[in-house]
Amino acid sequence: MAVMPAMLTAARLTPGDTLGLPHVRHLPRRDRLRRLPEEHGYPDADLYEDLVVRPLWQPLALSPLTRVTRRTYDDARQPFTGWGLALLRDDIARIGLFLNRDDGRIDGVTVLDPALFDAAMQRDPEDRGLPTGVPGLRYNAGFWAYDVAPHIGCPRPVHVPLMSGYGGIIVTLFPNGMVYYYVSDGGTHRWLAAAREAHRLRSFCKDTA
Repeated sequence: MAVMPAMLTAARLTPGDTLGLPHVRHLPRRDRLRRLPEEHGYPDADLYEDLVVRPLWQPLALSPLTRVTRRTYDDARQPFTGWGLALLRDDIARIGLFLNRDDGRIDGVTVLDPALFDAAMQRDPEDRGLPTGVPGLRYNAGFWAYDVAPHIGCPRPVHVPLMSGYGGIIVTLFPNGMVYYYVSDGGTHRWLAAAREAHRLRSFCKDTA
């Protein structure tokens, strides 16, 4: 509820003003995605139902909650893209395993762009993403990544990709194949203790940066 007034305010900003709202970055991306089906010859396709639900959510057997997303109130009914999903814990775990254990494959078939996915998962040493101003923290293709090496004793950088949501949502994709998620509404985004424990069970350390 707190996001909508801020979004409405964004339309009234004057040139040169700064708006510190992370979700605004999704607006140009949403507009670009909205045009993709028409550019590929599918003018009647729905961005969410045809590009996300049918090819991804349904094969992953996610809950019926994921079939619906928040949309604009006009006739276009555009998905918000930055937020608006309702997920069960099982949905989060399945998505995390799809990304981290199955490498973005469904039934052995790659369903995500390989180069973009490798960059987001910090597998391309030439593309670590954008610096954020926080030491060790990067942002790449919609995913955050944090170098946990100083916290777990690895001699080389270990960039852990993660998804971070409003209010206290974290889904971390550890390099040993484990997935850790935490959901709260108290603004808590702590997960390093889980990283240390996961590393103790199966080492994160690797030979290359």
